[in-house]
Amino acid sequence: MTGIDVVRGHYFGRDEVIHVQVFWHKLTPQGVDSTTEIHSDKLGSGNYATSPKLSTFRVAPGNYISDLSLSYSHHTSGETFINNITVQQQKLPTWLESSIKSESL
Repeated sequence: MTGIDVVRGHYFGRDEVIHVQVFWHKLTPQGVDSTTEIHSDKLGSGNYATSPKLSTFRVAPGNYISDLSLSYSHHTSGETFINNITVQQQKLPTWLESSIKSESL
């Protein structure tokens, strides 16, 4: 996983994540190959939300998204909503970089 887009908006008085989209790319020894992007559908309806604001995160060259942490809340309707997403990235392991170099030769 090499990127994530998060759209936050106001939903019945609360600041919530209303859309999430995940991105993947082929990783090479030089970093992310931008020509090989694959992305998920936009997840979340965003119905009834106002004031949408997009936040994007893309990894640094030679890194990958290693963890996503979610904070969430339960509404009186019984639904669960994501309030925030925290993204962590890590450097590609050296053994993986070596195997990518071997495959590209």
